[in-house]
Amino acid sequence: MRGPNACHGREIAGRAESLMRVIILAAGQGKRLLPHTETIPKAMVGIGGVPLVMRTIQHFALHPLVSQIRVVGGYRVEALRRGLDAYEPKAEVVFNEIFASSGPQASVLTGMRGDWSGGVMIVNGDTFLEPRLIASVLDRCAMRSHTMALFGSPVRKAFPDDVQIILKPEGENISSVGKNQAPIAGHRSSGIFHAATPESTDRVAEAMRASLQAGEPTWHGALNRLIAAGHAIRFCPVDEYDWEEIDCPEDLSRCNARVMAYS
Repeated sequence: MRGPNACHGREIAGRAESLMRVIILAAGQGKRLLPHTETIPKAMVGIGGVPLVMRTIQHFALHPLVSQIRVVGGYRVEALRRGLDAYEPKAEVVFNEIFASSGPQASVLTGMRGDWSGGVMIVNGDTFLEPRLIASVLDRCAMRSHTMALFGSPVRKAFPDDVQIILKPEGENISSVGKNQAPIAGHRSSGIFHAATPESTDRVAEAMRASLQAGEPTWHGALNRLIAAGHAIRFCPVDEYDWEEIDCPEDLSRCNARVMAYS
């Protein structure tokens, strides 16, 4: 495995390389958002005049725990590169060459290439995240109270696209995660997952490879494999009003209105 200096990502100035790396998944088109996504990937749709994924990058880069950010592209990857190059801070963009014929696990594995064993966070790039949510998530990670954790919120109203979470009886660790678990699921995933140690990062990569090979529809399937193997994944609650997955024009309009209200 290559040393950290051989990894092609841009380190955030003044941050130790042993700190957390963030992988943002931005390979999808988002066909339900057409025509907005005819020439750009879903993660590049504008929120308050700024690409959605750049808002995520900027807020993660502010936290001292984060040393490097890598964005995984696929559909219209050159538009992604050009769009992000117009902003600060700079984030590395890598290309998932099989994005069109594979599941999102391939994007996770593309993002994990190189020396990413010091701790990694996986983030869905098509989700609007309030700055306070990102700060809260990273502060929780800094407490080192978990080896692996998935962040999510209570289910108030279930939607077909929700990745739902069922907790174990003690209420802290996850029993299973995935779509179509309603009505028994009480929580839903925000698409933010943290592996805190080199060992857990390696386990995540192994589970992602197995999940991809099995054709499972989301990268959350790898988490079920980890749970089945006896590895604990902590559920960490976040405010449901601080994040929203953008799937359709109504979601986009709602998030733009939210940003304009406090800008």
